[in-house]
Amino acid sequence: MVCAIGGTPDPSTSHMVTVEPSSTAAGPWEVCPCDPIIRTRLRHEQWWSCGDGTIFITPAGDWWMAHNTYERGYYTLGRSMVLAAILWTEDG
Repeated sequence: MVCAIGGTPDPSTSHMVTVEPSSTAAGPWEVCPCDPIIRTRLRHEQWWSCGDGTIFITPAGDWWMAHNTYERGYYTLGRSMVLAAILWTEDG
């Protein structure tokens, strides 16, 4: 399960995406040690309030996440949709 956590507008580091793995669609859900998988950690980063992610696989087999964010200094222009590559570790 992919979840959006935290508030969107401020502080810039509050919105994030977490993942709760399970072996079945009905659960039980586990705590993922890599959470949050996407988040603004520092106020000087380019993309703020990253959240509301959707994971997809391309026809070539690459994993990506499309998620909402806004660019630092351009908050008044609204949120943008950006892509982030998903890289799997050996332990999944």
